Amino acid sequence: MNFFKVTENNWESSDFEELIGKIDSKSNEIVSEILRETKDKILYSILDCESPIEMILALEMHRQDILNLGKLNGLDVVDVIKQERITAGGSKYRVDFLIPVWSKNLGRGAEFVIECNGHEFHEKTKEQVSRDNARQRKLTNAGYVVINFSGSEIYRDPRKCVSEIKDAIWSKFG
Repeated sequence: MNFFKVTENNWESSDFEELIGKIDSKSNEIVSEILRETKDKILYSILDCESPIEMILALEMHRQDILNLGKLNGLDVVDVIKQERITAGGSKYRVDFLIPVWSKNLGRGAEFVIECNGHEFHEKTKEQVSRDNARQRKLTNAGYVVINFSGSEIYRDPRKCVSEIKDAIWSKFG
């Protein structure tokens, strides 16, 4: 069996496919499995997203591994559910993201609604602004923690948006 050692020198001077082609077949098989699993997780993270800004935010939540946010501290981010239908204040809504979180240490949970508000669908008219505000009040009164991001915020700095989501989760249970 030929062994190819990956070093800093060949890592920096080669592309990924070239290096992978040089490693032994068993290592290559494992790399292929990891890549397939990673692709599946990425595709799952964007499944059901209905706009580019939702997809960007979903991918950033995946990159920052929001599902494992607080496992060591007894905090369980149960899931990131896209396009979830919920009822609040007698009205039915579909939210962009619903993130249920449970604290084993505190014995309580919370549900976070994340909304991606692109200019094409929000704040075009006074009536739309009024509907969005009423919706937010009903969701908040029903116990949901609502976090809104504009499309511009998401495009400009999706990492900051996800950091704000994580901060909101931690502050609810801190």
